Amino acid sequence: MLYKKISFTSGGVCMQVVHSVFSWFIRFCGSIFVYGAIIAAVLVLIERILYYAKKDKGASGHDSSESGTRRITLITGASSGLGRKLALEMDSNEPGIDEFWLIARRKERLEELASELHHPSHILPLDLTKAESVDTLAAELKKENVEVGVLINCAGLGKIGNYRTLTVEENNRMIDLNDRAAVDVTMVSIPYMQQGDRIIEICSTAGFQPLQHFNVYAASKRFLYNYSRALRLELLPRRISVLAVCPYWMKDTEFISTAQNVKSRSDSADPQANSPIRNFAFSTRSDRAAARIMRHSRRGYAVSTPGLICTLHRFFGKLIPTETMLYIWEGFRRL
Repeated sequence: MLYKKISFTSGGVCMQVVHSVFSWFIRFCGSIFVYGAIIAAVLVLIERILYYAKKDKGASGHDSSESGTRRITLITGASSGLGRKLALEMDSNEPGIDEFWLIARRKERLEELASELHHPSHILPLDLTKAESVDTLAAELKKENVEVGVLINCAGLGKIGNYRTLTVEENNRMIDLNDRAAVDVTMVSIPYMQQGDRIIEICSTAGFQPLQHFNVYAASKRFLYNYSRALRLELLPRRISVLAVCPYWMKDTEFISTAQNVKSRSDSADPQANSPIRNFAFSTRSDRAAARIMRHSRRGYAVSTPGLICTLHRFFGKLIPTETMLYIWEGFRRL
């Protein structure tokens, strides 16, 4: 009887200790979260003040009209989808732009877009998965008297599938276009940028977590997201802002159909029928996304999530462990 009483008392003490440790841990983590959020907010505020302090082009002493320099917007992936919508949005609402430089593989699509723009356009039909295309762009920039006022890296490629269904070539094209080409175009453009100019890197909400059956694409966008965030701090002394854009699915572009059409399913009657991602619910429209992206860029944001779903994804992706997010995605892709 005495043994049972001692054991019961010992168990109660252990439970109290565990409860105390757990309560302390919750308070400790909560404090870290609160103070971390306050510090982040202060740092963001300081960063925004630094960008806005000398944001005006006149404050930098640069006047393109006097120097004869043309201030251009350079857009990759401009032939369709979001890149095309961004060009049209800027054509109507972006001040201080003299000319558009439009880059994509399909020359006829670029010519069609150029005919719709009110500003002059310089067409460069280049395949950015080829290294020589970046050399061609670098030579064009060196030859012309231009300032890259806004750079938009919108060229991208996604393929839905896993290690069995995607070919080495398909994976390599995703990595080359989404990462290497974006970095290369950014690097050759920065020497032609000045204070107040802007870089917009089109990442993806897929970059907020690993995505099975969309693995390589999500990983490539995570790379571009991290690159953009770090580059922003590197360019802070020059007051050149960098915006990482992380949109959700867009239902009115070619992206989804291109992503579903992989070589392993290209011979089937319906290549979309066996896609491991079965729905694209809550997809947004590219024109709405384009308008929000440009507003965020002009306001000096570091990250743009132009829609409700990608905004929620960004928020909860920071709070929920990766393992849990992986299984949430597993259930969602099967719906």
